[in-house]
Amino acid sequence: MKKIYFLVLFLSMNSFALPFIESFIITNDGSKIYIIPNSFRIDNKEKTVFYKLPNSNVDNKIKFKDFDYVQIGANKFKTYRINNSKE
Repeated sequence: MKKIYFLVLFLSMNSFALPFIESFIITNDGSKIYIIPNSFRIDNKEKTVFYKLPNSNVDNKIKFKDFDYVQIGANKFKTYRINNSKE
């Protein structure tokens, strides 16, 4: 009986960790930053992305030019230039 309780506890702990594993930012140098999925915010005027880390409540920001892409669950956010424009 104790084994069943341990198994249920282990599975429930893993299910709470999954949202952070699925949400991350890949920077231009290849490093991965895990983020809280519902904290992701885009500011198109300043060309920045705001996010929160899983162990912090502080808003962090990163410029469009400083990351390759952002993965939020099944959604992927990637910036690119059209015909070598500056926009």
